[in-house]
Amino acid sequence: MTQVPLHPALAVYLQQWRRETLHSKDSDWVFDVNLKTAQTILRHKKLSTTADIYTHAVQSNQLAASGQYLDAIKMGSQSIN
Repeated sequence: MTQVPLHPALAVYLQQWRRETLHSKDSDWVFDVNLKTAQTILRHKKLSTTADIYTHAVQSNQLAASGQYLDAIKMGSQSIN
């Protein structure tokens, strides 16, 4: 499974949320699904369809943009300080 990089502020926020939520067990998370399993659940004929829709690489400029967004909604600076 390939990990998706997150902006550090978002990672801190999600860790804090995970401590406070009722959905904190590893089995409650759906991010760790095998691509072939997802293909079967979604009933895609081709694995490439599932991969094209639900996976992507995150560029450094996208990571920076997510940080700017978090700052704009006042999450970025308060979460990492």
